[in-house]
Amino acid sequence: MPISNLELDECLPDENLSVLAFLAFKLPATASTNQLMRPEKFVSDSLPNVNNLRDMVDLTSPPKHIVEALQKLANTPAVKSILCPHESGSGGRHYHPKLAAYWARIISIREAQSKWQCALDNILHRIGCKPTSNLLHNVYGTLSWLPWTGDLLRNIHNNSIKRSQLSAFLTTKWLSDDHELLMLDLVKDNMVQAGQDHAFVENTAFTLLLAAAYHD
Repeated sequence: MPISNLELDECLPDENLSVLAFLAFKLPATASTNQLMRPEKFVSDSLPNVNNLRDMVDLTSPPKHIVEALQKLANTPAVKSILCPHESGSGGRHYHPKLAAYWARIISIREAQSKWQCALDNILHRIGCKPTSNLLHNVYGTLSWLPWTGDLLRNIHNNSIKRSQLSAFLTTKWLSDDHELLMLDLVKDNMVQAGQDHAFVENTAFTLLLAAAYHD
């Protein structure tokens, strides 16, 4: 029986897991980069002969550049199965082409784990430096119930904020135009809630335009 997308999804971390539970979720390891690896060595025109889901999800995933190429190859009619030359003892095993999409999901999730882990490490470090800070302890407590992915809905403009953006605000890597624009949107929301509709908030380009106008 073919393996369904739903069955593969069930092997991935639930989107409602808290950040702390998400960081405890163990993902398959990634194979080390090998210059001799070629995407073409991972595909076959033979039909799959492995239908055990557990045999698929426990496999070490190839490096990111291999997986990206495999996703394209797996959608071509000539490719019937995926091979695993990076796995010892996998000779003769042909896996379902959906394995390529599963590996891509794993890589994306692993990158999300890395960002949240960096955020957690930074918060724990700051708590160590300021153990009496209620703010830092409240932020850490939030990670025990805040889902690791999805959207945070906002009521005023009916927009949403990706939870993945929040991890950057717990580190020192948040000062970008995108993050500043996000904070300005939150300021606008707060002003509307406070009934200050007469005020106008400029975007991050305003100071550059003001300086250019001054020099002109």
